[in-house]
Amino acid sequence: MEKEETGGKILICESYPGMQGVFTLALGSEYELLFVSDPAEIPLALRRHPVRLLIWDLDQTSGSMQGVLKAVLADETLTPPAYSKILETLKPIRQNCPDLKILLVAGSFGYAFQAAVIRECGLVAFLTKPWDSSESVVERVQVLLGDKDSSVRKWTLRMPLDPALSNPSEAGDLYGSSQSR
Repeated sequence: MEKEETGGKILICESYPGMQGVFTLALGSEYELLFVSDPAEIPLALRRHPVRLLIWDLDQTSGSMQGVLKAVLADETLTPPAYSKILETLKPIRQNCPDLKILLVAGSFGYAFQAAVIRECGLVAFLTKPWDSSESVVERVQVLLGDKDSSVRKWTLRMPLDPALSNPSEAGDLYGSSQSR
């Protein structure tokens, strides 16, 4: 299969060559990867290329946001104005590319930061480092893009209904089949 058939393009904002190599090893066989090192380059890259997913490593960013990102990620009590540089980049991306999936990667995320991003930019996925394995990154990307079903989601959808919520003889899974007792 060609990359276009299997996964399409992923834009990765990552300035550290070692992490670029990790992403290439993990995702390069299934997806066409485009790299930028400065978040200011993201909008231009999105205009030039049809991208399905933006992965932005907030720990390894060069350019004007480097100091701001370190401060935001280090202290979850920072007020929303501290997030403004990140949100100033993400909000227009979301407005111009509403179907684009976004995955933010960092060593840690404060809850206040996550809430601010989701409130201002809609659904955004977060992935903390270190990863268990590159396979977990691949699976996370595949699930985000709909290229693979999440085993957790499938398990959850097939869970039997709580007998306390309905007549136990009529209880079934969410697909409507009845349970055998």
